[in-house]
Amino acid sequence: MKDFIKKYHNKKLIWNTWIIVTSLVLALWINFFLIDSTSMWKELKTSVLDAWITEIKADLYVENNENNIIIKNSKQIVSPKTISLSLTYNPLELELKNINSKLWEITILWEKNSGFETVLLNTQNNDISANENIIEIETNRLAEKSTGLNMINANFKDISWEQYNLSTSGITF
Repeated sequence: MKDFIKKYHNKKLIWNTWIIVTSLVLALWINFFLIDSTSMWKELKTSVLDAWITEIKADLYVENNENNIIIKNSKQIVSPKTISLSLTYNPLELELKNINSKLWEITILWEKNSGFETVLLNTQNNDISANENIIEIETNRLAEKSTGLNMINANFKDISWEQYNLSTSGITF
């Protein structure tokens, strides 16, 4: 009788293990093939390179360089005539001292240090290569806490004066 109970217990344990494994395989199959509609191998692939999150930069983006803020482009801009962009910030925490550019003639369309600056850039150059410094802004932080500067409403007009909207970014420093 003891042997019979022992055999029954072993068979029950093996049977329960098979049920759990089958349930797991079925659940994964339903998730990957029916719910996600993606390849299982793509979802299960892991590597060191996939673990790092890469940042996709906007067409125009802002970088912090000590007391200067640099506005750069991530993609080549072909035949621009003008670029316009607006900067928003808290004037109680940040002061924009100088806005300079080596290649562009700069026009500021609003009162300086109002918290909303619109900058218009004119050029005679043909193309702007990727990751080129477009504007350098000298800043003065008025508060020790972190503050932000956002770039909005950026666009450029090409040689035929057709307007192209650009994606933008902001920065907290």
